[in-house]
Amino acid sequence: MEKEKIDYDYLLSNVQTQINNFDNKANILLAIVSITFTLSLLLLESITGLSDTRRLLCIIFLSLYLLSSLITLTFLILVIFPRKSKNGKGDVNYYKDVARISKQDFIDLLNDGKYDYTSSLQNQIYVNSVICNRKHKWLVAAIWSLLPLIALLITNLYLIII
Repeated sequence: MEKEKIDYDYLLSNVQTQINNFDNKANILLAIVSITFTLSLLLLESITGLSDTRRLLCIIFLSLYLLSSLITLTFLILVIFPRKSKNGKGDVNYYKDVARISKQDFIDLLNDGKYDYTSSLQNQIYVNSVICNRKHKWLVAAIWSLLPLIALLITNLYLIII
């Protein structure tokens, strides 16, 4: 029975697609949280007409809301933070490594029969998978941090409206 050939280009493409999906989701959430954060600052104007007790509660909940917003924004920024090569050796699949060598050296490297492109792809799949895993963890943390954010916003609106 013949061993099935692994399509490393396809695997690398799948991991890169997942990374792009995490980045896109984080960008969307970043925009939404940033807009609500900015709009919530307008709530400061509406608490001036409240009684002292309600004003104090609103200030406390608004402070917690702003802190929670900043935590969520931090998690989302960490998702889209630029990735870096973790391996010490040069790799033609990583743009910084390619940019460090001359054009002729790059062409010679690719045309040289000694360069192991399969090993390079395997390494890049691993590195990108580690990056993808890190982005997933930060995105999940950001989504969980949205829960107190929503609860605090609703509490503030409730205190101001009633």
